[in-house]
Amino acid sequence: MLFPGWTEVKVRFDAGMKALIWSMIATTAAVVAVGLLCAALFIAIDERFGPIWACIVLAGVFLFVVCIATAAIVSIRRRRERMLAVRKQSAAPLLRDPAVLSLALQMGRTLGFKRAIPLVLVGAFLVGMVLSRAASRDSDASQSDSDDRP
Repeated sequence: MLFPGWTEVKVRFDAGMKALIWSMIATTAAVVAVGLLCAALFIAIDERFGPIWACIVLAGVFLFVVCIATAAIVSIRRRRERMLAVRKQSAAPLLRDPAVLSLALQMGRTLGFKRAIPLVLVGAFLVGMVLSRAASRDSDASQSDSDDRP
């Protein structure tokens, strides 16, 4: 075997493709079902009140769905903007700290700046990972708190 984890990758890829295909089938069936339900609702309202009222009622229902989706999109964007603002605020004081800057300069002088660059890059990567995990934990906690409210 050329790569040790190759069979695991193949199994995961195969499962992902099968899930994708079945999801597409389910989505297509749901769209057809909604279309048929709308047609049945239109016919029922048309027989009882006429075609004008049938169009108005269905247009109102779809307009209501659009309003709900728009409100959800705005809420998601605001939450994302708040999360990005919190991330920027949490990282900024660390970079402005004189002790951190003097330590970085001292490391650069001790090791030489050419040798210190890879260490700085690895350190920046690790700090970014820690900050992103902390922010994701905070957002998960705030999301679970908002889910618990009635």
